[in-house]
Amino acid sequence: RAYHQLGTANGRSRAGQMWKKIQRLSKEPATLDRVAIAKALSLAAAGSRPGRAINVGKIDSGIESIEPLLTAKRWNLATVEAALDLSRLYVLAKRFDEAGTTLDGVVARLSDPKAARATEIPPALAKAFLDAAKAARRRLTLDANAGLAEFQAAEKLRKAGRFVEASRAYQAIVKKFPASEYAPRSELHIGDCLIGLGRDAQAIAHWEKFIAPLPAGPW
Repeated sequence: RAYHQLGTANGRSRAGQMWKKIQRLSKEPATLDRVAIAKALSLAAAGSRPGRAINVGKIDSGIESIEPLLTAKRWNLATVEAALDLSRLYVLAKRFDEAGTTLDGVVARLSDPKAARATEIPPALAKAFLDAAKAARRRLTLDANAGLAEFQAAEKLRKAGRFVEASRAYQAIVKKFPASEYAPRSELHIGDCLIGLGRDAQAIAHWEKFIAPLPAGPW
């Protein structure tokens, strides 16, 4: 997982190799649960590459690989890990209500001394997971509106005919909030700005590049 979190092609390749080896060497339920989490992380990474539109299909596949782990009658450390990772995937998929419900479940379980003991997670580690879940819950409102203020400011510039400034503002949104709904909308309007500047051929080239990764997608 540490190799995966490096975010480099080499790191994720090494992580993938290790996960496959672990899967061959152990059939313990907790190990298989973590292999499912690893698969979800890999799909999430492939579906949310910087500078590209979110591939919802890959994110949904990642979600489907770990959702069943949360239906277990008895929670353990791997289940709590899965819940936190699942909430992140829900955010990528813009399923904020489900992310909130998942995090609320973790907070409720780990805040209840009896339920927390049933997970057999050491108290110090349970507190770390509880703090992480609470922090993620607080961020949800920000995640849901990430890039909104910046997008509104860029829209004002575009509608005022200040296309160069607007284009720069949209580019900044794509870079700073790549997973937000305002990133693809900004990509779309960068082309509009080019049209406004009389650069029709550049606008067409920009739009073709923008839709290339997901030609059947919403944009």
